[in-house]
Amino acid sequence: MAVPNIMLAVGRLACGRAVAVVTSPGRLQLSSRRFMLRRIVLAVIGLLLPASVLADEGVTRYERFQLWNSCAPVRLAVSLTGNFSNVELTKETFEIMARSRLRAARIYPSDKGYNGALLLTLSINLGRESNFVAMLEVKKLLTDIYEYEINEIENGKKKVTGPVFYPAITWQTFSYGAHGNFPDVIVSTSSQHVDRFIDEYLRVNSSACISKSEGVGK
Repeated sequence: MAVPNIMLAVGRLACGRAVAVVTSPGRLQLSSRRFMLRRIVLAVIGLLLPASVLADEGVTRYERFQLWNSCAPVRLAVSLTGNFSNVELTKETFEIMARSRLRAARIYPSDKGYNGALLLTLSINLGRESNFVAMLEVKKLLTDIYEYEINEIENGKKKVTGPVFYPAITWQTFSYGAHGNFPDVIVSTSSQHVDRFIDEYLRVNSSACISKSEGVGK
């Protein structure tokens, strides 16, 4: 699997960083001619390789843990807490807003639904004196490798049926402020959180999304 290492070198060279070659202890020699030659050769190799190889460059393991989902559609849940009668907003208002953005990014399921492992939860809390909190969370199904579901069988022996999965928050963004009884303030703030999630999700899942779009186009 030398391709990712080559592409990492291409990325560094494309940024104009010099390559230092160690020739002897305590001595560094910078070969500009060799550097330019390597830069040209590696850049050509990069153009010949598929875009999916470069797609996830810069994505950390922690970011993959947070948002990697193989570019599969996500589930959506909306929760409202507080008195929304003064601002004339309903749960459906936020559902329509979030669904339209997720559908535009092609990461929301059809009307048939989708039992995916990643759940996107949008929570809006209205407090006193026009204060509000908007929070967007990503939940993944995680499991403890040492915990398994055990069921009793007829002969008295215990049978392990598989690992137990629990939803856990892996990514979160939120904001709080005053809406002044202007509903657009709350909806706009919530939509910004959804847009931020989409940007991060597509960046972390870029290689899978590229492969998915190429497959649809065939």
